[in-house]
Amino acid sequence: MTLMDVMIILCIICFLGMMLIPRLNVSQKKAQKISCTSNLKQIMLSTKVWAGDHYDKYPTQASITNGGTMELMNSSEAWRAFQVMSNELSTSYILYCPADKTRTRITDFDDSLREHISYFVNVDATGAAPQSIVFGDSNFEFHKTNVPAGFFNLTSNSPPQWSSTRHANFGNIALADGSVQSQTDKDLIQALTATSLATNRIFIP
Repeated sequence: MTLMDVMIILCIICFLGMMLIPRLNVSQKKAQKISCTSNLKQIMLSTKVWAGDHYDKYPTQASITNGGTMELMNSSEAWRAFQVMSNELSTSYILYCPADKTRTRITDFDDSLREHISYFVNVDATGAAPQSIVFGDSNFEFHKTNVPAGFFNLTSNSPPQWSSTRHANFGNIALADGSVQSQTDKDLIQALTATSLATNRIFIP
């Protein structure tokens, strides 16, 4: 092979690589979204199993003396609603969305868990309202500013928007009926309207 032949082959390889990389990125993002949806389904299933052992109450509704976190739902410790379900969740991996670039996954359920949770918890959600939003992606922005960790009130009149940091301006939510939905900003407004809850206070770890 001449030097010219080698250069031509290298150019062809580079060209093919440039063609394939965008497709690989799309495939990766799709896989991350599917994984995120699967995580939320498992979290919701774990919540239902936990509730089945606690008089059909979610951790946010059961008192601390009964193994829940009800007394913590107005404090910065609201994230512990995930922690008390450690037996049902089995692994903390499912609390991490692979598209979340601000977090990493860990194997423990100790107090460092808060820094590794990619999902919000709705402290007002209840199994008695099947369409209530229980958990979801926490990549919100409001007036083009990322919603920080802590409490945020979701309302259909002045809703936040999904940021582009995870699923390209989409977000996933888990409902009390056990379903998980991929939502646009418009879908989120409709979902909030259908919850039948007076308030939807979410806590972002």
